[in-house]
Amino acid sequence: MDVRKISCIAVVAMLADLWLPRLVAAQDYQREIDRLAEEVAASAESAGLKNIAVMDFTDLQSNVQEIGRFMSEELTTSLVLKKRPFRTIDRANLRSILVEQKLTMTGLIDLDNVRKLKISGIDGLVAGTLTPLGDGIRITVKVIKIETAEYVGAARGVVPKTSTMDSLGTEIEGAGVSSSGPATQQSAGYKKGKYVVQDKTLRMTLKYLRKDSGSQARAIVLVESLREEELRICLESIEIVDDQGEHWERSDNSGMAMCSYETTITPDSPVTALVEFRSEKSANRATKFNLLGRIRISDGSRRWGSSLSFQDVPSGL
Repeated sequence: MDVRKISCIAVVAMLADLWLPRLVAAQDYQREIDRLAEEVAASAESAGLKNIAVMDFTDLQSNVQEIGRFMSEELTTSLVLKKRPFRTIDRANLRSILVEQKLTMTGLIDLDNVRKLKISGIDGLVAGTLTPLGDGIRITVKVIKIETAEYVGAARGVVPKTSTMDSLGTEIEGAGVSSSGPATQQSAGYKKGKYVVQDKTLRMTLKYLRKDSGSQARAIVLVESLREEELRICLESIEIVDDQGEHWERSDNSGMAMCSYETTITPDSPVTALVEFRSEKSANRATKFNLLGRIRISDGSRRWGSSLSFQDVPSGL
């Protein structure tokens, strides 16, 4: 056989060894999230719930970390992708309701506090915990009926770790801090670096940026409030400009609303924005990106803005 053909076969085999396990893991991960969503939906329907909300998932020490927010967002998305006999409350709206009731996500671990949400129209909650398990993460979810503050359903499963999880950090049990306290530099895990921008109001950390294909990319930005008062924020604009001069436009986002709506943020309730982008070029060769945008802020009496600017970010952050 021709030496060049042998070399090509070897390269293809090597690439398959590298990428096939990641592809399979991503598919298994999505199937498991969807399965958990179906079990949650069946429990909610059986209990006659009409309006449910998914809480931030915690570790076994009741700490909320970025991966817990990400996984609860993923489960929420799977719940709303299908038509259900109940309504799933947007997580940004849940934060607003918690602020009104002077509660935090971790405060809802106390079932006596759960009943306070009934006056807001929510009659069911989905709580979850994450536990590291080898190359995977065990997710345990419970469905709570607010009227009686009792568990009406539960489900559990193991999802394989993906590159997105690695970017958020997977040292789950005991590694984070509770979201019930102020977001100080120490408690928020703040590290000064090129992927952190901060002003007097917000600290914004780029946690993840990756080109998923030749024309699609996604980014995760953690937004923390440095003010003691309740604020409302929204994405006024956001885009990617790559090292080929191509502009990538936002195609979808979750966690933080665009400015037709607003998201509530407080010192004990940081926001994780997951933003997806699309390029018109289907085989874009970009390897570095500038993420540019602006967050609009309101305190009820005035509005102002904070600028997002992360320069020369490699794909795979």
